[in-house]
Amino acid sequence: MFETLVNIFECVTQYLFIFLLANKNDNRTANIVLTVFFSAATYAFINYVNLFSMSESIFVLLEYALAFLYTSLISKDRFGRKLLISTLPFNTIGIWNILQNITWSYLLYQKIDFFLLMEEHRTAVVLLAQLMHTAIYAAVIFLHRRQKNFLADRDSFLLAAALIVCNIMTICFESVALHLDDQDKFMVLGIYAVLLFAVLIIYLFQSICRHSINEQKQRLELEMSKSQQIYNSKILETQKRLQELRHDMKHFIQALKELEESPDKTTVHEAIEKYESTVSLEPVPIRTPSKALDYVVNIKREEALQKDIDFIMSINLTHDIDMEDDELYLVLANLLDNAIEHIGMRKRIYLEVRDVSDMLMIRITNSVDLQVLNDREEFIRYFHDEKHGYGVPTVKKILENNGGFLRYHQDEGDLVATAMIPVKSIRSDNVEDQRMSQA
Repeated sequence: MFETLVNIFECVTQYLFIFLLANKNDNRTANIVLTVFFSAATYAFINYVNLFSMSESIFVLLEYALAFLYTSLISKDRFGRKLLISTLPFNTIGIWNILQNITWSYLLYQKIDFFLLMEEHRTAVVLLAQLMHTAIYAAVIFLHRRQKNFLADRDSFLLAAALIVCNIMTICFESVALHLDDQDKFMVLGIYAVLLFAVLIIYLFQSICRHSINEQKQRLELEMSKSQQIYNSKILETQKRLQELRHDMKHFIQALKELEESPDKTTVHEAIEKYESTVSLEPVPIRTPSKALDYVVNIKREEALQKDIDFIMSINLTHDIDMEDDELYLVLANLLDNAIEHIGMRKRIYLEVRDVSDMLMIRITNSVDLQVLNDREEFIRYFHDEKHGYGVPTVKKILENNGGFLRYHQDEGDLVATAMIPVKSIRSDNVEDQRMSQA
């Protein structure tokens, strides 16, 4: 009676576990009927196996097949996820049982003797095993419901295959420990299973790494797209101001034409005063070999001046920058945005662009009021708002892709961002000069 109740409980919890994990079809009644049917089929199978052996041995593969068929019928998940979900209960049972039995056998008898363990403590061992199976199922379900990102289908397949092989290893070693017939064959099979498990884990690791790299690229592209949208809107604002200035110029010119015909100079004086104040506030645009640098710096300088920020520049650039314009655009725009957004009470920004050996250095220093870096030069409090949350990672990723790097350090009341970009043209010139001198 005890064995019957245990087997029923085990089968029901297995399929309930799969049922709760699967992304089920809409036919609720059919799903329930299938759950009851496959639970009963697995119960009958376990009873049949127990008539012949204490170990299910490789008959567990039939249990895998039944569970996968059940999952395929009730779930609309993809193949890899179906396989993973359907194998989890049996992997949990197999791996936990061998771990528990070996541990208790060694602690109680200082040797591995499953027969003696089951003879003296069968009820306690079986109840503990079922309790732990249920606890593991509940933990997996809890973590699954909190998980937002899941493995790709290929990764799910590899993980399921690795767990199946791991379960086969435990079965082989259990068969050897039980001193069953053909234990040499089980030992050989177990060794090959270990090798196969290692290979699957390596493939799984490589696959996850590839997915991680692709996700980083996609995230970077998304942030670049967001940044471009932000700066495009600022371009439109600048164009709008130019249109307004052009409109005012028409009125100004018209007023000058009417000055000879009318003694009223009020309109002309008003236009002159308005235009004079506009021109006095408009800084002279910079011109360098890099259009992207010119564009970003001119826009950001104007934005800083409108916020009463003292914007100082020292730019010594005599060659083209060996970086795509859109990437340089994002690097400068993000760094200057961060400096403007988190400016200190002194409201001062100093931009320095110059060559350092065979590298282009872009250094941006802005005043800050608080200690924002810890001893490892990581931000304590900075860039926490949504708008600039990915600015620094985006810049770092772009610079790394171009063989450069980004460093931050704090010098009393100043935060200094230093971006270094390799300059291939300078390196090429240096190499050519060395060849000519050797010749």
